[in-house]
Amino acid sequence: MSRQSTIASRLRKNGVHLVDARQLYVDDDVPLDHIYPGATLYPGVRLHGADTVIGPNARIGSEGPATLINVAVGSNAEIASGFVTGSAILANARLGPNSHVRSGSLIEEAASTAHAVGLKHTILMSFVTLGSLINLCDALVAGGRSQHEHSEIGSGFVHFNFAPWGPRGDKATPSLFGDVTEGVFLDNDRLFIGGLAGIVGPRRLDYGSMVAPGSILRKNLASGAFASAPPHAVEHSIDLNSPRYSKQKVEENIAYISQLFALYNWYVHVRARFSTYQSDDLSLHLLTERAIAVLLSGLGERVKRLNDYLVGNDKKPIAFKFTDVPPQFDFDGMARHTQFVAWVKSLASTERQDLRTWLLDCVDHIAGGIEA
Repeated sequence: MSRQSTIASRLRKNGVHLVDARQLYVDDDVPLDHIYPGATLYPGVRLHGADTVIGPNARIGSEGPATLINVAVGSNAEIASGFVTGSAILANARLGPNSHVRSGSLIEEAASTAHAVGLKHTILMSFVTLGSLINLCDALVAGGRSQHEHSEIGSGFVHFNFAPWGPRGDKATPSLFGDVTEGVFLDNDRLFIGGLAGIVGPRRLDYGSMVAPGSILRKNLASGAFASAPPHAVEHSIDLNSPRYSKQKVEENIAYISQLFALYNWYVHVRARFSTYQSDDLSLHLLTERAIAVLLSGLGERVKRLNDYLVGNDKKPIAFKFTDVPPQFDFDGMARHTQFVAWVKSLASTERQDLRTWLLDCVDHIAGGIEA
């Protein structure tokens, strides 16, 4: 019996559904006990990496070939087809066909993309929906209250995450569409970015804002603001090799890093705590661990890009101190819930405010430390 046949036999014995085992490849470094009963692997699936996790009832390759490298996929999540590496896809989330998701991406519960979407170091918080033919790298998107009331980005959108100025250009361009300190509570107004639009990072869009289709946005948007910014003709002389230092750009990067640090603490101290109450769901423990690793890699990426930008402009790099900020909170109510989103929705207003204050403390821990 061939090695792949032996693997297929073990997976089937473990309760994994293989549509056609002849068209399945599982590398030697993939822990087979991390592919959970009820998962379905369709023809053309290739799995690699010791950090690979496929949760119960997950569906991989439902619409075509799919390659996963060190990817954690939650229960009932789906990857229709494409290439995904170094990322975490939480329960009930969906990546559409021909996805191209690179390292550092985190897709939370019930978030989804349509076909041909490219992501890298991108976080889609719960319920966020992306259309088709989108390039969204180095961004965080939040907002909305449910799968029926969610933040959305229309088809053909591009987040412009590269600035060409200076000898090499830079990628100190992360954008916040919503935030973490409010977004984790799933009770904010949605935001909308129309199709065939673009945003030049780094930018911040508040909840309830809207970008008209076909716009190229080069400014921040406050809550409830509407922007229609069609491209306009400009022609003048430039020097690409001349650096362009912007204090605002540095501030936007620090704001992004601070929010990402708050989300890291949310996973370490809240989501990880929730997984301990689900003692019989080992896949959730692994998924949470993988999500935390993804967030740590994201913090490292953002600090590197910012400091590259600073050094390239003859400024001193910033030494960030990422020490945990534990909350003072009674989590016993978690035990009554089996779904994390349901627990968040059940929080009393006073509990939300206590956790919100703690998350703001996490943000201040970074921003305040830099100012000091």
